[in-house]
Amino acid sequence: MVSWRTGRELGLPIFWKDQYIPTLSELQQKSRQQLRELHKTIATHTSPISTQQATDAKEIIQRASGFEDLIPEVVPLALDLEDYLLGNGHIRLWREMLTQLYTATMNYSEDDAVRMKLLARIATRLGIDASAYHLNPKEAASNFKSAIDFGLSHGDPGLWLPVAASYLHATGLDNPLNKTREEAESLLELGRRHNDLKSQLITYMALGLAYNHYGHYADAFVWGQQALAIALQVNDRRRAFISGLVMLEHAKRNPQLRPHARELILFLRRDSLLNHNLSYQGYYYTHVAAFFHEKKAFDVAIRYYKRALEIFVEVTKEPHSQAKTLLGLGLALTQNGKYDHAVEHLELALSLYEELQQPLYIGWVRYCIGWNDHKRGRSQKAQAYLEDTYQYLEDLPPSAGRNSLLRQLRQDLDEVRSHLKGTL
Repeated sequence: MVSWRTGRELGLPIFWKDQYIPTLSELQQKSRQQLRELHKTIATHTSPISTQQATDAKEIIQRASGFEDLIPEVVPLALDLEDYLLGNGHIRLWREMLTQLYTATMNYSEDDAVRMKLLARIATRLGIDASAYHLNPKEAASNFKSAIDFGLSHGDPGLWLPVAASYLHATGLDNPLNKTREEAESLLELGRRHNDLKSQLITYMALGLAYNHYGHYADAFVWGQQALAIALQVNDRRRAFISGLVMLEHAKRNPQLRPHARELILFLRRDSLLNHNLSYQGYYYTHVAAFFHEKKAFDVAIRYYKRALEIFVEVTKEPHSQAKTLLGLGLALTQNGKYDHAVEHLELALSLYEELQQPLYIGWVRYCIGWNDHKRGRSQKAQAYLEDTYQYLEDLPPSAGRNSLLRQLRQDLDEVRSHLKGTL
């Protein structure tokens, strides 16, 4: 009989009894039981989870994926862990789990059709995460293309249509608006033909994102309404919440839409996702802060930015969200006359964007730092800094965001120069 110490050295899980090594059949049964218990846990959890709970969930999935017979049960449950893990900041753990599960599913040989279906779902999720968390655009595109191939080989439009829509959502900002619109129209037609509401929902979200990017806020709001209506119809709470956030973004940018903003804030506040999903709390605070920022209610905006920043720094540890919130907070502090405090936050944002290699955002933060100098009476320093930033942006590849930022910066540079001439 093997001792417990030897058993541990062999990698035996902690639930095994001393002096006993179970059979493979018993191990598989134990894993199946743990999967069922995990399913109950994620179905009933109503509060943020600890790091230990997240690690335990990942280990249960990893152990179960070692049994080929359990793969069809493991994959859907693992995908259901999304809000359980991501909502409480365990982004890296979630992606590690999915990547390992992808490899295990590739080796599943009992039913090729089932294997393709499961691979399509995992690859889609990996692509969405790579896009949403700004991890790697090429990785996102590669995963989406793999998922489409898996879905096409399976022959089920319900597999590859949502993937194609997700791919459009991830890459739409890289294309001219008319091309994104054409691709979206084709996907919407296919979605209607196959009665695939999920692909239509994601496509409308992609259209809203693209139209917002090009400054067509009223049109973006309409696409957001379409997405929200479908999300509520199919009870997709996560996408309903995200659609509401994005519509709030559109509303704050268009004076005619601002009356809808308070309705959206109330809609989002009532969503129970806010009670146990800390990531969504952070996004909610950021968007509400931006709304009050646009209304020039700087004290209120600063308060919400700080709430969001606390979550992104201490809980989710997601650098892009930290940087974006620091940028908004720094700008609001500048406009509120708290210049030293503002620069501290803007420099932190600049450091993060440099690490993330986001050149357009680097230019935007540098612009804000230069404008801070001008507002506090250092106009000569501001002029030199803004001129250097203008040259930096001019050297970037042309894009709608870069061109818009250059136009705005050019106007403010003229104001700084005019101010300096008036003081001579």
